[in-house]
Amino acid sequence: MKLSLFKNRDLSFLFLSEFISLVFSEAQSIALSLFILNKTQSASAFSILLAITTFSSIWFRPFTGVLADKWDRKKLLFLLNLLSAFILFLSLFIFQNISFISIIGIVIALNIIGSFYATGSASLIRALVDKEQLADAYAVKSFIDSCQSLLAPALGAAIYGVFGIKAVFIFNGMSFLVAAGCIAKMKIPNMILLY
Repeated sequence: MKLSLFKNRDLSFLFLSEFISLVFSEAQSIALSLFILNKTQSASAFSILLAITTFSSIWFRPFTGVLADKWDRKKLLFLLNLLSAFILFLSLFIFQNISFISIIGIVIALNIIGSFYATGSASLIRALVDKEQLADAYAVKSFIDSCQSLLAPALGAAIYGVFGIKAVFIFNGMSFLVAAGCIAKMKIPNMILLY
C-alpha cells in the first residue's frame, strides 16, 4: 500500500468520516441487540430485529445506486450524515420510553440511509483517486471496515452497560455530526455525473 495515498486530503477526510460513523453505528446495533434481549427476554424479538436489520440493508441497496448517481456525492454524504443525526436526536424526544416498534422504525430508516451512503461513498472514492491507486484505496476501506468490526462490539456494550440505550443514540448522533464535518472539509468539484 502506497503511503502517498494518505496525502490525499479529501480521501483522508472521507475515510475518517466513514470510520467514525461506522464504528458508532455498529456499536449502536450491538447495544440495541443487548437492549432488546434485556427488555423482552425474548430470543424471537432479537431474531426479528436481526432479520429486519439485514433485510432492510439488502433490499434497498439495488435502488440506491441509480438514485445516488443523480446527486452530487459530497452533498449527498453530508446530508445523509445530518439526516442520520437528526433521526437519532429526534427519536430521543419523540420516544420517551424506547419501545421495540420505535427501534424497528429507527433501524429501517438508518439502514436505508446507510445504503445510500455506501453507494455514494464507493463512487466518491473512484472520483478521488487515480486508477493506479484505486486498489490501495479500497484496501484502506476494507481495513477500516475490519477495524470497526473489532472495535464496535466492545464500544457498544460499554456505552450501553455504563450509560444506557439513550446515551448510545446520543453518541451515534454525535458521530454522524462529526462525520458530516469531515465531509464538509473536503474540497472537491461537483460530482454528479463523473461516473
